[in-house]
Amino acid sequence: MKNVLISLKGFNNEKQQLEFITEGKLFSKENYYYVTYQESEMTGMEGTTTTVKIKEKEVSLIRHGSVTSNFIFQEGISNTSLYKTEFGEFTISITAKKINVNMSETGGIIEMDYLLDLLDGNNSNNKFYMTIKEVNNEYH
Repeated sequence: MKNVLISLKGFNNEKQQLEFITEGKLFSKENYYYVTYQESEMTGMEGTTTTVKIKEKEVSLIRHGSVTSNFIFQEGISNTSLYKTEFGEFTISITAKKINVNMSETGGIIEMDYLLDLLDGNNSNNKFYMTIKEVNNEYH
């Protein structure tokens, strides 16, 4: 398990909605890479652990804590998931239009372009960019 620096940017309908940098962990297991980090007050999900499960054309975003969800992104495929918050539960459909993954044991990038549909008529085009870089432990 390696210490990593994670940079995340999220766009909703072409407008930047989120940008933050945090520390996390990176490891690989059974042909998948995993990145885990703690959400903060800034994301509105304080008390939540996020795990990103990564394979070439498949990315899962798994959250446990104050928010619980398991979103699966597969290029060209629509997946429906339950999103649980302290305010209630929502059913969300996600259709990944494009997924670009370039990962190694020391980090990498994830870029996704996807359609998010709240199944109540509200939907949005979203983009997600994550870079993961191994932190040199000499400085910690």
